[in-house]
Amino acid sequence: MKVLAYSCVTPGYDKKVKDGRRYVTLPKEIYDRFKSTRMIARMVKALPHRLFETEDIDACLWIDSN
Repeated sequence: MKVLAYSCVTPGYDKKVKDGRRYVTLPKEIYDRFKSTRMIARMVKALPHRLFETEDIDACLWIDSN
């Protein structure tokens, strides 16, 4: 079973941790569209299939950055 552990780091709020998880780095246009860092993180949390190649992944695991 292949599991993707992923997280999102919002600028000026979170820090990356080197523990094997993959981080989503969204384009500036997305950050400008949503004024709340919570909304950005929720979008990433709910849509991993839009952000990663998930054909060979059996499960996705969200890990909160903070």
